[in-house]
Amino acid sequence: MAKYILKYSDLQRGDIIIDREDSDESRKIRRITRSDYSHARLYVNNSIMEANGLGVQSVNPQRILYDSSDDVVVLRCKEITEEQKINACLFARSEFAKEYGLSGSDNSQYCFRLVAEAYQYAGIEITKTPTRCNANDFLNSEKLEVVQDMVREATEKDFEIAYGEGVLKDKGHYNKQTEVAVDMFSRIRAFVQENGGDAASIQDDGRLFSFLVENPKFDTGIAEILRGHEYFQLWKEHEGTHPWELNGAQLLSKFGDGSGTIAKQILDSCDGDNVIAWHTMHQITGRIYDEYHIESAKIYRDFYQEILHWNERRRETAEGVLAFLSSIYGFDPEE
Repeated sequence: MAKYILKYSDLQRGDIIIDREDSDESRKIRRITRSDYSHARLYVNNSIMEANGLGVQSVNPQRILYDSSDDVVVLRCKEITEEQKINACLFARSEFAKEYGLSGSDNSQYCFRLVAEAYQYAGIEITKTPTRCNANDFLNSEKLEVVQDMVREATEKDFEIAYGEGVLKDKGHYNKQTEVAVDMFSRIRAFVQENGGDAASIQDDGRLFSFLVENPKFDTGIAEILRGHEYFQLWKEHEGTHPWELNGAQLLSKFGDGSGTIAKQILDSCDGDNVIAWHTMHQITGRIYDEYHIESAKIYRDFYQEILHWNERRRETAEGVLAFLSSIYGFDPEE
């Protein structure tokens, strides 16, 4: 049976993806909201942010397959600056790991609200009721328009990627970062609750540090949970499976005539939304540590410092390969 996939290379930062699936939950949401669609996602450059039963998560668009080309629609804001796109994406990323919920409480999030509030943060009101909206509000929004021809039939290669290594068992397209982040924040909330604190307010990095500034007595225990947690080691798995990103000779040897294309892809990723978020978090956690001497903030600061250094090494490798190809073979990286 044929499956369909988004033309993810045609997606633009800030695009809104609304879709549906053949499940009881999806049908129930569609029936209640009287809509053809039940879910919303925000494209943030090379990945998608969404709120689902596991909480606010990052999803790989290459792992999302649809039964029909009518199961998904891409919406794009008609008038938006690049800065507003970045701010909307940064808001969505800042909600990462927040628990799922339909109550409208600041301590929970659901899919349509996440997208609407991201745009609200960027200064764009795509719906007048961001805390209680659905697919119809997005489809009828004067600020949004449907982007045509954004779906194609999935190829054999698409199936290999969608169902390949790295997909968590029984969790479809969700990556390992999802499970690890949920585990970390669950442990933090359990520790706080066991010691008489308000655990419900700790839903993401930002709220964690707001909590610690007001309740520094929990810092030592939370720092113990953070220190050495797998959450801060996941990027090293990428380094282990992609060693050529830090070794120009290895990249050239592995990819041959395609080395220039791979190097350009690496270079593009070095300036993506995730890198902007890394810089922002490095600065914020550094200031928190300097001002309040919170050890948990130092752990985060050191993590982002390390990952930013890794990113610069990737950049240097890619630039070195492109320079070599240009000088030896006349390769133009812009072609």
